[in-house]
Amino acid sequence: MILKKRRNPAVALMIVITSIVILSFGIRELVLKTGAQVDRVRNSYDRTQALYLARSTQNIARILVILHTTVSPDRDSARSTWNQPIVFPIPIEALSALSESFGAEEPRRFDLDFEERTIVDRCQDFFAGFQGEAISQVEDLSARLNLNDLNRPELQETLRRLMTRDFQLIESLRDRNIDPEQVVREALQYISAEVDFFLPRPIDYEYEPKRRELSVTEEFKMLPSVDDELFQSIKDDIVAVSFPRRPRPSKINMNTVSRELFQSLLQGVPNPEVIADRFVRERDEEGREFGENDLPQILEFLQLEERMLPIELLDTKSQFYRISTLARVGETKIELESILKSPSLSDQEIQPFVRMRVSP
Repeated sequence: MILKKRRNPAVALMIVITSIVILSFGIRELVLKTGAQVDRVRNSYDRTQALYLARSTQNIARILVILHTTVSPDRDSARSTWNQPIVFPIPIEALSALSESFGAEEPRRFDLDFEERTIVDRCQDFFAGFQGEAISQVEDLSARLNLNDLNRPELQETLRRLMTRDFQLIESLRDRNIDPEQVVREALQYISAEVDFFLPRPIDYEYEPKRRELSVTEEFKMLPSVDDELFQSIKDDIVAVSFPRRPRPSKINMNTVSRELFQSLLQGVPNPEVIADRFVRERDEEGREFGENDLPQILEFLQLEERMLPIELLDTKSQFYRISTLARVGETKIELESILKSPSLSDQEIQPFVRMRVSP
């Protein structure tokens, strides 16, 4: 008698379930890898688009700076054409408005010839599918005190007065045991190749002195006596600009200088706050712009003697600009920052220094 082998349905069920689980894990891993690869491709695509947008917007800002220095070579102010947010792509209507602002006798508006219309159409077609936005803002760095010029005694004194421009700042520095004189000396030793002055007490640097010009303003915080509170109180009025063969010292633009820095420039004035308020009110509220021939008149207008305001350190036009650009496409964000030298300083081609930050 032949006995038939009995089949166990539970074993078959376990085999089926195990197979399904293994296949599920395999499919899940495949989906995850495919999704990650798709995300990488999408991020790379978005990053390329964002970079095109950022560079194009930044180039438009550079063009506006160059055009302004051509039309108004003797002055830069808060009402200059470059001092406005710049979006890209720029609508044709905005281009027409820019043409009018630069004093074109007959703005062409929409009467573009065939070749120009083709170029505009190409640009619009190229950026039409970009699902993003970009904006640039130009800032006048000549409205600030350049830390790399502290070898000038008058600028050293200006920095001291900037740190102690009101009673509240003086009390705060005293409570934190910060000596403005020591801060200036530390800055000089940090950036000077040769130290030819006496320090009243040894300086304990957390970092080795750089012995050359500062590259970014944030390096000022490396000085032992400079804390975050002090840096925040003066950061809007200081800058570190270093260019090959740059003019020394960098002059301060009277048309864009802040009230705090202008107050710090005054020497031997019994009421510097009142003088600074009067100057800024006349400039901003009354809409007055100063040209290169108006600097002597400023002394007369403010009733100051020549020794009270360092005219030789002042100007009415900008020498350096900062162009900050932000472009977003999807989840990708690109930040570009460039330091641009004024075309009036040199006949050579303008080559800006560019810093880029990409996330993610």
